[in-house]
Amino acid sequence: MPGKALSKFLALFFIVSLLIIICTCIGPTINFEKSFMILFGRGSSSRERAIIFDVRFPRVLLAVVIGMALAASGAALQGLFRNPLASPYILGVSSGSAFGAALAIIIGLTSSLAIQAWAFTIGFLATLIAMFLSRGASKTSLLLAGVAMSSLFSALTSLSMYYAGEKLELIVSWILGSLATSDWTKFNCITPPVIFSSIILVFYGWRINVLTLGDEQAKAMGISPEIVRLIVALLSALSVASAVSVSGTIAFIGLITPHIARAIFGHDYRMLIPSSALLGGIILLCSDTLTRTLRAPVELPVGVLTSLMGAPFFLYLVWRGRLWEY
Repeated sequence: MPGKALSKFLALFFIVSLLIIICTCIGPTINFEKSFMILFGRGSSSRERAIIFDVRFPRVLLAVVIGMALAASGAALQGLFRNPLASPYILGVSSGSAFGAALAIIIGLTSSLAIQAWAFTIGFLATLIAMFLSRGASKTSLLLAGVAMSSLFSALTSLSMYYAGEKLELIVSWILGSLATSDWTKFNCITPPVIFSSIILVFYGWRINVLTLGDEQAKAMGISPEIVRLIVALLSALSVASAVSVSGTIAFIGLITPHIARAIFGHDYRMLIPSSALLGGIILLCSDTLTRTLRAPVELPVGVLTSLMGAPFFLYLVWRGRLWEY
C-alpha cells in the first residue's frame, strides 16, 4: 500500500472512530456533554447508562457495520461486473430478504430475531439460485440471473403485501429500512459474517484488478474468472444478506460510496474495497444519526433519507462524467 494511500486510509479510520464517539453522544433525553461523561465512565444513573450503552452505542456500531457491508460489497461487485451501476442488491439479496421478512410477518412471527433469520435465509438463497442458474458461464449470465431473481422476489413481496391485511404496516416499515430496533444481539449476529466476508474480499482485491482487464487476460495470468466471480458474489451475498436482515433495504450506500472512494483512493481494489467500507460506515452512521435526532422522538426511516440524498448525488456524478471512470 503506497504511503500516501495509507495516510488517507488511516485518516479515514480515525474519522470513523471519532464519529462513533460523537454520534453516541448525540440524541434526545441526555445532552452531549453528559453523554460524553457517561461513555467514558463518569458517574451516572443506571437508566442513563442503559440509554448510552444499550440503546445508542449498539445502534451506532450497527450502522457502521451495515454501511461497511453494503459499500465493500458494492465496490467488489462493480469491479467484478465492470459496471458502475452494480450494487450489493444486484444479485437479488435485497428483494429476497424483503420477501423473507414479509413472509415471516404474515405467518405470525413476532420475534425480531425470527424475522431476521427468515430475511437472511431467503435473501442468501436468492443469490444462490442466481449463481446456480448462471452456472458461472460469464459475468453477463450471472448479472442477468441476479436481475431475474430480484424481479421475481420483488413480485412475491408485492403479492405478500397485497394479502397482508393489518400486517401491511409492519412489512412497509421493514422494507423502508431502519435501525430503530438495534441491540447487542443483532450486532453480535451480523458482525462476524460481515467482517469475515469483507476481509476475504480485500484479499481478493488483486484478482478483481485482473478481472477488470478482461477474462482472457485473467486466464493468461492463471486466474479462473468463473471461480473468482462465484466466490466474490457468494461473499458479497453473505455480507449483504446479514446486513439487510437487520436493517431492511437501505438504498444507494453500496452504489455511490465506491465512486466516492474511487475519486479519493484510485482504482486499485486492494485499496478501494477497505476504503469504501470505511466511507460506507461513515455515510450510514451520519444518515442514521440525522434520522433519529432531527425530529426526535419521531424517526424518518434511514432508507428514505439515503435515497433522498443519494439520488441527487448520483445524478451529479453522471453530470460530471465521474461515474464512468474505471
